[in-house]
Amino acid sequence: MARDLAEASDVTRADVAIVGAGYAGMAAAVALAERGIAVSVYEAGPVPGGRARRVTSRGRSLDNGQHLLVGAYRELLALMRTVGVPETAVLRMPLELRYARGFALRALPLPAPFGLLGGLLFARGLPLTERLGAVRFMRALRA
Repeated sequence: MARDLAEASDVTRADVAIVGAGYAGMAAAVALAERGIAVSVYEAGPVPGGRARRVTSRGRSLDNGQHLLVGAYRELLALMRTVGVPETAVLRMPLELRYARGFALRALPLPAPFGLLGGLLFARGLPLTERLGAVRFMRALRA
């Protein structure tokens, strides 16, 4: 069938199927659509979003996508702008991490990387040696 389509004179572009409606699949679909390529997106789950979709647990709705925002914040915001999501759709607050055993870190409202550095200095449930180790790790990453 592929040979028949390639030989047809009226075929001017390829149709692409994207499997998965998570961030990666949707980013691929947007990039292809911007180039004029027809795209169909298929998702096996009950709603789009992949690992970043909202989930309900014990009667509470939870936003499961924050871990992706941390890792790809600029790129995700650019993608959202491209598809017309208003800037006000994302509540921007300093990074905050809390765990059940008493660990809590909240970045200070300072320019990067000082906000995270300040958050590490004041983190609860983290020994000083581990705080300093995290700062050394961040410096090594920047290098």
